[in-house]
Amino acid sequence: MIIAELVMHSALNEMFHKFSEQIMGVNTASLLQGGKRPKSKHAYILAYFKAFNNPDSDISDVKGLIGMFHFGMLCGGADLDMQEIMTCPHGLKTLPTVEARRGMSGCVFTGDGEQWATALRNAGQWELNSVREWGMACYRQFAKYDLDILIGKMRLGKFDGIDGYLLDN
Repeated sequence: MIIAELVMHSALNEMFHKFSEQIMGVNTASLLQGGKRPKSKHAYILAYFKAFNNPDSDISDVKGLIGMFHFGMLCGGADLDMQEIMTCPHGLKTLPTVEARRGMSGCVFTGDGEQWATALRNAGQWELNSVREWGMACYRQFAKYDLDILIGKMRLGKFDGIDGYLLDN
């Protein structure tokens, strides 16, 4: 069994609102408070960026800015499973534990939103069960914080003879 927990995401310095107001003449935080906003509070940073880019745009639709967001996921599981996950070409930065405890090991995976979306899409079609299980565990963390809308909704099924999943855009 693979466990995962979203342990880090981008933070916005409070000076962003002050400086963007000096540049644009509009307070991005006020735009978000007064209009449509993303479902996830974690995605507000992207809405602030979108409001900065174009105050008249639909600031609730931030999917196109996912690459400007960074996530860290702490994952753990059996030694062999974690080794398989870390060696598959997922494109994320990895920071594994130094030594395993009782046959378990862990790793912090980090990447921007586009890297995570690609890694999770690929994991759903991977031939190793451990990689697909890792992808599902990480996806559930994104869904827990309503960030699944940024990477796609999961659809379970059998694809090319493999039980896995697809992420719909």
